[in-house]
Amino acid sequence: MYANHLLRPSRRSLPARLVGIFLCMLASPGASAADSVSDWCRQVGQRLSTVRSLPCTEMGFKPSATRSVNGVALMTHEVPPNPPRKTASIAKPSRSIRILVIGGIHGDELTSTSIVFRWMQWLGEPEARQHHWRVVPLANPDGLLSDPPQRMNANGVDLNRNFATPDWQRDAHAYWSKRTRKDPRRFPGKEPVSEPETRWLQSEIEAFAPDIIVSIHAPYGVL
Repeated sequence: MYANHLLRPSRRSLPARLVGIFLCMLASPGASAADSVSDWCRQVGQRLSTVRSLPCTEMGFKPSATRSVNGVALMTHEVPPNPPRKTASIAKPSRSIRILVIGGIHGDELTSTSIVFRWMQWLGEPEARQHHWRVVPLANPDGLLSDPPQRMNANGVDLNRNFATPDWQRDAHAYWSKRTRKDPRRFPGKEPVSEPETRWLQSEIEAFAPDIIVSIHAPYGVL
């Protein structure tokens, strides 16, 4: 109703330029980013007893422009390497190893997200700062926040089987039909990268160009 009132023509309407400025202020990216991090931490903290909302908001998470099927922010946390120590060598220092850590791609494996938060506490240590880290603590927020938590995303797709692998078209549905007997928990999707979460993860991999990808799973309650 408020937006309709703003857009309804009237004799007392603000000049178009001022209306545009006002609407831009309402959509301030800084404010929305802070709100989405706070909301995300609150929701995750309500599901995982190991995650507390306030420390979570101070961990430097960055929301992406992409949201899950249900509109939950997809978060990353980046820790660059410490600058190399100065030496007398004229050789150009090599690029630090890049490591991408992915947790919670299966929403019902709760500890696969919890352990990423523990891992992040170590990333400030000198040993960790030799490398360049990018962390995705929760790749499938809709699965984790479902009641009860579920392996798939909100579209019922197993995100781990939705990536555009070279043999996807040939093998994905054949494997699902024959080996899993069309287990709905392992449905790979109608097409590769059909899901917003998978498309986003694939774009993160392409942009960050990691040397190592650590995808954490916890299907047996071991972690």
